[in-house]
Amino acid sequence: MRKRQENKLVRNLVTLFIVLLMVGSVIGYMFGRGSGESFKYNDYKFLKRGNKFVLKFDREELEFDYFPSDVENINISSEVFAKFSNKIEIDSTYDNNTKWKAGISVSQFDLERFFSVIGIYFVKGLTTENEFEMPVITCEDATSKVPVIYFKESNETKVFAEDHCVIAEAKSELDFIRIKDRLIYGLLKVIENE
Repeated sequence: MRKRQENKLVRNLVTLFIVLLMVGSVIGYMFGRGSGESFKYNDYKFLKRGNKFVLKFDREELEFDYFPSDVENINISSEVFAKFSNKIEIDSTYDNNTKWKAGISVSQFDLERFFSVIGIYFVKGLTTENEFEMPVITCEDATSKVPVIYFKESNETKVFAEDHCVIAEAKSELDFIRIKDRLIYGLLKVIENE
């Protein structure tokens, strides 16, 4: 009988501990979301949350891997940003045999999230037939209504437009992520475009 009471007491204490832990986690999440250092760039305020920079935009929190001053040196002309103006859909693509698939995939994922916030449908594809059943998209498919972003390996990092195709060339995997942040900052006018 005494052993049953001890077991019941132990179970109740463990249950109480788990409940307190869960309640504490919820409270910490609710009140800890806004915590972190804050930084200013021009008239924009960013919070540093973990390894991300967070900007509030239109009741959404946009996360960036780089602070604007870390990517402002990536030159992108106003012509590139004009390709994205007043669009319903933007397609993106890359070569299936690229060695920097991870960086490009992160960039595409974050761009898709951003474009969905501003009401633009974002389609991801590859430049050739592929085992993933992703659509085949090339610069030849780009039109004035549906531009294409082509992520491409290169020996330099730059972004430029050819007809209705925006070509984002990078010399490293991380440069694709830098380009993604620079594009979004430019579209939001956080960084002024030339």
